Amino acid sequence: MFGNAREILQRQPKTDPCIFSYNHSSVGAAFIRMCKALAIEDLRFHDLRHEGISRLFEAGYQIQEVAMVFGHKSWGSLRRYTNQRLESLHGKYEVLSSLSSAAVKVIGGAAEA
Repeated sequence: MFGNAREILQRQPKTDPCIFSYNHSSVGAAFIRMCKALAIEDLRFHDLRHEGISRLFEAGYQIQEVAMVFGHKSWGSLRRYTNQRLESLHGKYEVLSSLSSAAVKVIGGAAEA
């Protein structure tokens, strides 16, 4: 489990064999009601899964780590959920570029010695 989720779940009263004893239809219906009440259009409950996966990738998590958190067994099934933002690639490029520049300076300094 992720973060302190296990600890939180273990503190909950055990009234049912399931961790969450909710009917999945009830959860879906409540989500739809809230979206309507808040005038949110074109959002599905499953979209939250896509969002969570994308944010973990943007935070630097590796494919295997994200797969473990979300329960995917293969990269193929996980790939369709990723929605990485171009800005996150720019940041990684800038880090790589600065490391490359530093390496060139070090190598150049060693060659002059």
